[in-house]
Amino acid sequence: MKKTLILTTTLALAACGTIFNGTTQKITFSASVPNTKIYIDGLETCTAPCSTEIDRTSDSIQIVAKHKGYEDKTIILRSTINRTSYWNLVGIYSWSTDALSGGVWEYRNDNIYIQMEPKGMSAAQQKLFEKETAAKRFALYNFDELKIETAAGRNGEYTQALSNLSGYEANRIASLIQKSDTELDLAAEFDFQ
Repeated sequence: MKKTLILTTTLALAACGTIFNGTTQKITFSASVPNTKIYIDGLETCTAPCSTEIDRTSDSIQIVAKHKGYEDKTIILRSTINRTSYWNLVGIYSWSTDALSGGVWEYRNDNIYIQMEPKGMSAAQQKLFEKETAAKRFALYNFDELKIETAAGRNGEYTQALSNLSGYEANRIASLIQKSDTELDLAAEFDFQ
């Protein structure tokens, strides 16, 4: 009886977001230019490619990437409710523990790829850069869907969309998807400069 009471009390007070995900989140940065400096909320944090632990909070985080000869790139990393925290529906104490520890929050992206823009580009170079950036972004955010379409042996809507963005033929896109192990591998294939 005593063990059951202790177990029930522990479960009622458990904060799922904090227990399963902790109060920090590992964020990995990679950039199109090696040795890009990463600043988080104004403080130099690391040099890409790199990873860092960030406290989970309800606040957005400003990330600035800097490299000599390139425009500074600013990204806002937004916080959302950690899906694991929904298990807290068993009690108010669980929600309050997660809220106080930060475990109720998570950042949308664990892996951030930064496309650095060279300074002083001509209009033609700018247009090519924007095309490359659009193709890379699409490949990064839709990698799983692209892999599924390729595994099924069809050139579906995602493959066709990437073909339209990049100007590559759908069969070439399918070949690139097959040989890419990660979304970063696929994004690296779209280098138009």
